[in-house]
Amino acid sequence: MISYSTNFMGPMSLQWYRDRGIPFVNKHTPATMYAGGRIDVYGLSEYDYYEGKTAIGLPIMSVSSFNTFSTFLQGLKTHKLLSYDQLVELYYLAGNPIIDYAPQLTTS
Repeated sequence: MISYSTNFMGPMSLQWYRDRGIPFVNKHTPATMYAGGRIDVYGLSEYDYYEGKTAIGLPIMSVSSFNTFSTFLQGLKTHKLLSYDQLVELYYLAGNPIIDYAPQLTTS
C-alpha cells in the first residue's frame, strides 16, 4: 500500500510575506500564517523509485489548510501513486474545507 505524509518546509522568512505584499505584524505570529513543503510518498516499487519513496510538491497554503490536509493524508492509503490534483480531489470528496492557497507573486 502507498502512504502519504506532509513534510513542512517553510516559508520561514518574513521576506516571503513582504515579496508577496501580504500584510503582517512583526510579532511572533503574523496575521495569516502560511506553510508549504512536500508530500512524502512511501510504499512504491523499489525498482522504479529509490528506496520505494518519492515526493510531491506541496503549494504554499494557510497553516490551517496545511494542518487539515496533513491530517487527511495521514489516514490515506492507495494501491497506485496519485498526483497532487488527485489527492486534492479525494480530500474534497471526503468533505474537507477548501484549501486556502497563498497569494501568488505577480511579476510585471
